[in-house]
Amino acid sequence: MFSLRIRGAVICILAGACNSPSEVTMPCPRPAFTLSPQMDTIAVGATLQYETTFPNSQSIPPNELDWSSSNAQLATVDKRGLVTGRSTGVVQIHAIDSSSPPTCPDQWYGTLVVQ
Repeated sequence: MFSLRIRGAVICILAGACNSPSEVTMPCPRPAFTLSPQMDTIAVGATLQYETTFPNSQSIPPNELDWSSSNAQLATVDKRGLVTGRSTGVVQIHAIDSSSPPTCPDQWYGTLVVQ
Protein backbone atom coordinates (compact mmCIF):
# COMPACT_ATOMS: atom_id res chain seq x y z
CA MET A 1 0.00 0.00 0.00
CA PHE A 2 2.76 2.46 0.96
CA SER A 3 4.80 1.81 -2.19
CA LEU A 4 1.65 2.23 -4.28
CA ARG A 5 1.14 5.76 -2.89
CA ILE A 6 4.73 6.67 -3.63
CA ARG A 7 4.45 5.38 -7.20
CA GLY A 8 1.20 7.30 -7.61
CA ALA A 9 2.84 10.50 -6.41
CA VAL A 10 5.79 10.02 -8.77
CA ILE A 11 3.45 9.40 -11.71
CA CYS A 12 1.43 12.44 -10.69
CA ILE A 13 4.56 14.62 -10.67
CA LEU A 14 6.05 13.24 -13.90
CA ALA A 15 2.82 13.31 -15.85
CA GLY A 16 1.62 16.60 -14.41
CA ALA A 17 -1.73 14.94 -13.74
CA CYS A 18 -2.26 15.76 -10.09
CA ASN A 19 -5.92 16.42 -9.36
CA SER A 20 -5.30 18.76 -6.47
CA PRO A 21 -2.38 20.67 -4.98
CA SER A 22 -2.75 18.65 -1.76
CA GLU A 23 -1.77 15.41 -3.52
CA VAL A 24 1.89 16.36 -3.74
CA THR A 25 3.51 19.39 -2.19
CA MET A 26 7.09 20.15 -3.12
CA PRO A 27 8.97 22.98 -1.42
CA CYS A 28 10.34 25.79 -3.53
CA PRO A 29 14.11 25.61 -4.04
CA ARG A 30 16.34 28.10 -2.25
CA PRO A 31 16.70 31.37 -4.14
CA ALA A 32 19.44 31.43 -6.75
CA PHE A 33 20.75 34.75 -5.45
CA THR A 34 21.67 36.27 -2.10
CA LEU A 35 20.82 39.71 -0.79
CA SER A 36 23.39 41.75 1.08
CA PRO A 37 23.19 43.00 3.73
CA GLN A 38 20.71 40.56 5.23
CA MET A 39 20.38 42.78 8.30
CA ASP A 40 21.52 46.34 8.84
CA THR A 41 20.73 49.60 10.65
CA ILE A 42 20.47 53.09 9.13
CA ALA A 43 19.45 56.51 10.41
CA VAL A 44 16.27 58.32 9.40
CA GLY A 45 17.11 60.13 6.16
CA ALA A 46 20.11 57.89 5.37
CA THR A 47 20.34 55.53 2.41
CA LEU A 48 21.61 51.98 1.94
CA GLN A 49 22.31 50.21 -1.36
CA TYR A 50 21.33 46.53 -1.38
CA GLU A 51 23.47 44.18 -3.49
CA THR A 52 22.42 40.87 -5.03
CA THR A 53 24.79 38.13 -6.16
CA PHE A 54 24.69 34.58 -7.44
CA PRO A 55 26.66 31.88 -5.55
CA ASN A 56 29.49 32.19 -8.14
CA SER A 57 29.91 35.86 -7.08
CA GLN A 58 28.40 37.14 -10.31
CA SER A 59 26.35 40.20 -9.46
CA ILE A 60 22.77 40.71 -10.61
CA PRO A 61 21.90 44.15 -11.95
CA PRO A 62 19.51 45.48 -9.25
CA ASN A 63 17.15 46.92 -11.86
CA GLU A 64 16.38 43.34 -13.02
CA LEU A 65 14.62 42.65 -9.71
CA ASP A 66 11.32 43.87 -8.29
CA TRP A 67 12.03 45.66 -5.00
CA SER A 68 9.58 46.46 -2.22
CA SER A 69 9.42 47.52 1.41
CA SER A 70 7.09 45.94 3.94
CA ASN A 71 6.31 49.42 5.27
CA ALA A 72 6.94 52.45 3.06
CA GLN A 73 6.35 54.78 6.04
CA LEU A 74 9.50 53.36 7.65
CA ALA A 75 11.68 52.91 4.56
CA THR A 76 11.29 53.15 0.80
CA VAL A 77 13.25 51.24 -1.82
CA ASP A 78 13.70 52.28 -5.44
CA LYS A 79 13.89 50.07 -8.55
CA ARG A 80 17.66 49.73 -8.13
CA GLY A 81 17.60 48.53 -4.49
CA LEU A 82 18.49 51.87 -2.88
CA VAL A 83 16.70 52.15 0.47
CA THR A 84 15.94 55.42 2.26
CA GLY A 85 15.06 55.47 5.97
CA ARG A 86 11.86 57.48 6.59
CA SER A 87 10.87 56.80 10.22
CA THR A 88 12.12 54.68 13.12
CA GLY A 89 11.19 51.01 13.15
CA VAL A 90 11.97 47.63 11.64
CA VAL A 91 11.15 46.89 7.99
CA GLN A 92 11.66 44.01 5.56
CA ILE A 93 13.21 44.78 2.17
CA HIS A 94 12.11 42.31 -0.49
CA ALA A 95 13.80 41.50 -3.82
CA ILE A 96 12.15 39.16 -6.31
CA ASP A 97 13.32 37.92 -9.70
CA SER A 98 10.34 38.68 -11.93
CA SER A 99 11.53 36.12 -14.49
CA SER A 100 11.16 33.25 -11.99
CA PRO A 101 7.95 31.17 -12.00
CA PRO A 102 5.09 32.84 -10.07
CA THR A 103 4.34 29.60 -8.21
CA CYS A 104 7.89 29.46 -6.84
CA PRO A 105 9.40 32.95 -7.16
CA ASP A 106 13.11 33.52 -6.61
CA GLN A 107 12.96 35.99 -3.73
CA TRP A 108 14.93 37.20 -0.74
CA TYR A 109 14.28 39.37 2.30
CA GLY A 110 16.58 41.66 4.22
CA THR A 111 15.76 43.18 7.61
CA LEU A 112 16.46 46.86 8.12
CA VAL A 113 16.31 48.80 11.39
CA VAL A 114 15.73 52.53 10.93
CA GLN A 115 16.82 54.67 13.90
